Amino acid sequence: MDVNFNRFAFSIFIGCDFCKFSEVIRNYYKDWVNDGICTIKDYTELNLEQYKEPEIGWHLEKFSWWESKLYSNIVFLSSNQSDGMDGLGYVIHNMLKCKYIACFISSEKSCSKNMFLHIDSDGKERVVLALKEDRWTFFQDGDPLLFEDLSLYEKKRKKDRINMDVILKYIKEIGIDFQKFDTYVSKCSTFERLK
Repeated sequence: MDVNFNRFAFSIFIGCDFCKFSEVIRNYYKDWVNDGICTIKDYTELNLEQYKEPEIGWHLEKFSWWESKLYSNIVFLSSNQSDGMDGLGYVIHNMLKCKYIACFISSEKSCSKNMFLHIDSDGKERVVLALKEDRWTFFQDGDPLLFEDLSLYEKKRKKDRINMDVILKYIKEIGIDFQKFDTYVSKCSTFERLK
């Protein structure tokens, strides 16, 4: 995965099986599938280019979830939604009791939001967020994780407290290399809302 993008949202689910993960999504959207509102396709090819610039505002949802041979019992998800489908992420976390990590990263030139959310399998939550609306705000909640660099959160410029580099370092501490998480894909499925 290269870093040539302005915005990108992704989620990581640790300690869950791809088939059970897919089953949760199918059950969650079964009425929509039956009514022809959306489609869910298995054995799709992963194309993260379509998710590199998640849109703000209302539009037809599309997302993919996949597993990589590099990481056992981990499922990744990315979407065209600026919230990264975090509502669905919470549903999956609650159903499968897996660790849930949601990230939103933005490049320096378009920097408007950077977020790292970590929820343990038991529901213990930690979030660190820098957001620009009229001006930059910084927010953190929950107990810091062992690998966090707390000195960063004292930086004068709020946008430097949590940024793309910091988030990619945090997920590397968890054992996932952002440059490789879309490689050696063994299974991939895609959801697309049609109307």
